[in-house]
Amino acid sequence: MSQLSLRMLGAIAILGLLTLTFTIMGRGDSDTPASLTSATAVPPAGLGKLAPTGTAEGFDSNQLRFTEVSAKVGLKGDSTEPTPGNVGAFVGGASVGDFDDDGIADLFITRTGAPNRLYRGTANDAFEDVTTSSGMDGGQVAVSDGSAASVWADIDGDDDLDLFVGGVGEQADRLYVNEGPSGFVEQSTERGIGGTSSAQGDGPTGGYATMGAAFADWDRDGDLDLVTTHWAPPGFSESGGYSSDTRTNLCDVERQRSGAPTGGLTGSATPRSHMFENTGAGRFSDVTDKLGLDLVDISAFTPVFADYDGDGWQDLFVTGDFCTSRLYRNTGVGGFVNVTEQAGVGGDENGMGSVVEDLNGDGTLDWLVTSIASGPDAVGCVQGQATVGCSGNRLYLGRGDGTFADATEPFGVRESAWAWGAAGDDLDNDGLRDLAVVNGYADDASAAVGPGSAAAAAFYAEGQPRLWRGSPGGPWIDGAAAAGLKTTGASKALVPFDHDGDGDLDLLVGNTGAPPQLFHSETNPAQHWLSVRLHDAGSANTRAVGAMVRLPKSEQQSGSDAEGSWMGEVRTGSGYQSSGPGSLHIGLSEQDDVSAIEVRWPDSDEFQRYDIESVDTIMEIERTS
Repeated sequence: MSQLSLRMLGAIAILGLLTLTFTIMGRGDSDTPASLTSATAVPPAGLGKLAPTGTAEGFDSNQLRFTEVSAKVGLKGDSTEPTPGNVGAFVGGASVGDFDDDGIADLFITRTGAPNRLYRGTANDAFEDVTTSSGMDGGQVAVSDGSAASVWADIDGDDDLDLFVGGVGEQADRLYVNEGPSGFVEQSTERGIGGTSSAQGDGPTGGYATMGAAFADWDRDGDLDLVTTHWAPPGFSESGGYSSDTRTNLCDVERQRSGAPTGGLTGSATPRSHMFENTGAGRFSDVTDKLGLDLVDISAFTPVFADYDGDGWQDLFVTGDFCTSRLYRNTGVGGFVNVTEQAGVGGDENGMGSVVEDLNGDGTLDWLVTSIASGPDAVGCVQGQATVGCSGNRLYLGRGDGTFADATEPFGVRESAWAWGAAGDDLDNDGLRDLAVVNGYADDASAAVGPGSAAAAAFYAEGQPRLWRGSPGGPWIDGAAAAGLKTTGASKALVPFDHDGDGDLDLLVGNTGAPPQLFHSETNPAQHWLSVRLHDAGSANTRAVGAMVRLPKSEQQSGSDAEGSWMGEVRTGSGYQSSGPGSLHIGLSEQDDVSAIEVRWPDSDEFQRYDIESVDTIMEIERTS
């Protein structure tokens, strides 16, 4: 999501402001993905033509269907939900994790203008609100304050999940340490990540607008490190921006820079994104400058750690507003290097959500960045704003040589309104990843955005999710409506997880100013699946974040260039203001004879083999050596 106009931003002086990745290892012979024969950057021919390429025609809802069960499972919300304005309109976070280790997923929901909520999963597939009893009750907050990002991770190696929560407005970042039966204790300041709002001029991070966070062992020392991403208004003047006369892509315009991204109260420190090293037992030190990470100019939303070049070190993908998305390569010895331009990415105008997966099944990681699209005939394009582009999402397909090709147009995924959360998972268990996107934006100040704003505001405020069924080539077909995926207004977070343990992925959606929604999947039961959970009791990284998992190559794939039929990476923190359960879900289609799985643990360079007794089951793997 991005963009308030600079005129609007001037009115906000009050602000202090595992998912899972399955990749086939190995590279193809060609520099161009097999499914994309001409995929250099394809700019839109005109804003009025940015309608979805695929249609619901041909989308088989008998294979993939969702039913909303939010109220049935106890996600009912308050009698009156707050309607946040300004940056609060960016917020609608949701994360999934089993904090009490009972084998049932629990949910954390972030909000502004109201306390966050922790829901404990129960044995009857419902949820109970345990916010107060767990120690996470932050009390009533001001209408402009609250929380955005949230990520579950075992930060101190004690074998239970702790929770990082990013602040908005006067609400500082929080780190809740899991103390077991006694609940959670907030220890952000004691553990080195702040805890005091930067709006007050204190602390290294603060709560201006911490829109994203992710944990990973990027230095391979055995414990989990943290990145926090912060959004702030752009540090350039309005002149030379997007205009209704030229319709120039924001990223192609030379803008007069007036400093780094700014914001917050008068006299506040400029908020920025940060990289924290875990120095042991869940205590952190800010090493942003030490690593050579220049994050000041990024109006950042979503970070994702992923090894895109296959060298064993976790690289960093960051989506950023106002043409500031970046890709940083982890050199392993000297920190991180900005390779955005060389890699051929960063052309999205208002990058918000992020998916880093092998979306076309060619064995290389791809990058989907959600942004703002104009809608049919540009009905939603806010042409009067200097900071809002309307050219939509970007799909960058990995070539296998460290570079990417823009395949947005051939795959038909440019148009998804004002888009935020996205997920790339096999939702129908047919062996191919699907792509889901949620969207919607409404703000109290939306009337100030300029000519035509009424039509734009109405278009963007309506929830218009996308659900593209995956295939190796494009265009993909959107069948969200046919599949029963209908969200409530302005949606932000999207988390796939198997809520009821029936072998297919359900969808959790976080909304702005409305309760979260849970969509139960009614996937064709004839399709097989496998869920994989890893555990390493001998490491501080007990949940094996960063581990690689693959199915050994089958005889049917003996002629393939790929080294494995399925490959995935365990992650914590990957989607817009969201975090998945940390398990790997693999769709097997009609294949029921999978006999083994292989794991490369985060601190190892070799794969270990584990036998599979049966499919259609949850496989829990404990590291033994």
